[in-house]
Amino acid sequence: MARRRDHGAEYRAEVTRAHRRGFSSPHAMRKAGRYPKDLAAWKALPKQAQKSRAEALSIQRQARRDDAPVESVAADRAFPKSDLHWWVDQGLGPTRHCKTYATEADELLRVRPIALDHDVTFVATRTSGEAELADHIWDVQWRYVNGRATQAELDRLPRTFRGRPVVRDGPELLQLGLAGRFADLPEIYGELFGSQQ
Repeated sequence: MARRRDHGAEYRAEVTRAHRRGFSSPHAMRKAGRYPKDLAAWKALPKQAQKSRAEALSIQRQARRDDAPVESVAADRAFPKSDLHWWVDQGLGPTRHCKTYATEADELLRVRPIALDHDVTFVATRTSGEAELADHIWDVQWRYVNGRATQAELDRLPRTFRGRPVVRDGPELLQLGLAGRFADLPEIYGELFGSQQ
């Protein structure tokens, strides 16, 4: 005799997965989708879902950098493998011998801080390479404001990022720092995106 499916147990497991990924219900999780395509879709994610996705992207990034299986990095951080695959599956290669490695590049949306157009803001990046460039620009800008980088390093930054002028002028960056624009990233985030659930 065939075993009967336990629909109640399956639903409870799905609810648990949705809550762990930061959603209020399985329906909300399916409605939001796995891969936000633009900043508006990313902003629509609940705050806990944004955090879960950010952790998955961080695990993928570390695995790519260290050339390590994503399963071992996820296990080190106690992050469920199923959640990792749910959020960043497009950025993972095939699983062979129980090991999955991150692809060399991907087109998963990421949100990064950066000083552009005379202010500090968050931008949505469309590729892993674009996210790495935004991270590099931000790193040099932040280090300059904190006395750890030189004007020469700022001069080597690209003039624009996605068509917008990058703040490369040292005195201007220091003014932004004095105005608290580098220290108040959570407030800037709140101004740009409003309160999330």
